[in-house]
Formats: sequence, C-alpha cells, structure tokens
Amino acid sequence: MNREFSFEIIPKLALTFLPFLKVTLLTLLLALIFGTIIATVLVKLRLSKRKLLNTIAYTYIAAIRCTPAVILIFIVFYGLPFLLQLIGIDIIAFPRIFFITVALSISFSATFSEVMRTSYLAVNKGQTEAAIALGLSGFQAFYRIVLPQAFVYALPNFGNSLIMLFKETSLAYTIGVVDLMGKMNLYISYKHGRNGLEAYITVGLIYWVFVLLFERIFTLLDKKNSRGLR
Repeated sequence: MNREFSFEIIPKLALTFLPFLKVTLLTLLLALIFGTIIATVLVKLRLSKRKLLNTIAYTYIAAIRCTPAVILIFIVFYGLPFLLQLIGIDIIAFPRIFFITVALSISFSATFSEVMRTSYLAVNKGQTEAAIALGLSGFQAFYRIVLPQAFVYALPNFGNSLIMLFKETSLAYTIGVVDLMGKMNLYISYKHGRNGLEAYITVGLIYWVFVLLFERIFTLLDKKNSRGLR
C-alpha cells in the first residue's frame, strides 16, 4: 500500500465523488420531509391531555434518542422486512435508499419533535386567547399568531438538527447505498487502500463545505426573522 500523501489527487477525487452527492442530498430531503411529518404527529400527542397518548409519544422519543443512528439503520434494514413478511408484505427487493430514509426519518423525528414542542410552548398563550377574543378561529390564531413566532424560536435548533441529519446520511453506505460515502468506500476498496487518506479528506471537505453553507443560511434566516421579536 502506497503511504505517500498527495495533495494533487484531492481535486480529482472530488470530481469522482461529487456526482454521488445527489444521492446523499436526496436521502437528506426525504428524511427531512417524512421526519417532519412524524415529528408533527409526535408533538400533537405530546401536547395531548390524554395521558396514554402523551406517554406513548414520550416513550418513543426517549427510546429513539437513546439509540445510535447506525443501530437504528440496521434494525430497520433487517427488522422491517421481517415484520412486514408476517402480514404478507414483501419489501426485501425495495431500493436500499428506502430503508435508510425510514431509519433517518425516525431518528430525526424524535429530535425535531422536541424542537417543535418547546418552540410552540415558548409562545405566550395569552396571544392566542387574545386573537380568539378578537374573532379569529383557533386555526387562524395558530397560523397567523403562534406559528410565525414558534418558527423563529425553532429556527436555530432546526438548523442544528438538519446539520446532524446531514452528517448521519454518511451512514447510508453501511447497508450498501452508493452515495458520497458509498462511492468513496468503493474507490478505496478498488485501489486496495491506496490514497485512502486523500479520499477521506476529500469527502470530509465536501461535508464541511455543506455544513458551513447550512450554518450560514440559518444564521441569515435567524437574523432576518428575529427582527420582529425584538
């Protein structure tokens, strides 16, 4: 194995790996969408006055937040087909991106539901009561008064959750998804370990650039949307 480090090869490796970034970003987008849907349901249950529903949601969130993402991925990848086969549904042939999307959606939902819940509770309830007293419906009060303020409160933590989700997509290769990390591992295997350090640095730089981009976007959004609260 050649242990000589070469800076010159990094741009070439970037051009080799970047086309597979679209798989990583697709995984991120799908997990974000479905994770947000699940999180919304969890928030509804957590805010419910029914103790049983609240307990179910709390237990789910606690269990998922205590489970490492990589373990959750393998549980979904091996366990979900087994469970569905018991009721006659066969998903073994499904694309592997389906399983990573399910796993990361579940992981993201547990974290983001708490962000949503605490942001909602941070808005003074008196504003909702005042809006209803002025003739707005409950939905109008939520949509026009509560939601814009809750969005501002949630924005910083949402940004952190999104960045964490983006980094967790790097685990997709563990079940054979050929994304950014998957392509890098295939390259290293094909080269029998040669230029492995350069490959890891290249992929690390790509993730680094996107994380900085996300941070910049959310910083600008936070500044823009916080003006009203000030």
